[in-house]
Amino acid sequence: MVRILALGSNSGGQLATGDTEDRHHAAVCSFEPGSESVAEDAGAWAVCGGGNHAFLWSSDGRQLFGCGYNSSGELAVSSDATRRELKWRRVELPDGCEAVRKVACGWSHTLLLGSNGR
Repeated sequence: MVRILALGSNSGGQLATGDTEDRHHAAVCSFEPGSESVAEDAGAWAVCGGGNHAFLWSSDGRQLFGCGYNSSGELAVSSDATRRELKWRRVELPDGCEAVRKVACGWSHTLLLGSNGR
């Protein structure tokens, strides 16, 4: 299983620990049920943190996960602005994007650069 550790502020659930408690020591992150085996097959990973959300993606760019607060739709998982994802949740790649090359997280937004430059 992929093992990711996180610490610090967690008011939006951005540490993916399953709750919103701040962590003063490294804590193991959690994945939504069923995502663990998918995540395990991808090899190396990259992470990016924003104001109250974070993204995780595989080195081949074909797997993308988000967690934390979705107040402005920055997770692309729901139209519910009050929703918090407290565990890493798989995010579908946008239409026309086969893989993600880079991810940048701002305070309340996320930018994805696809492998095809889109």
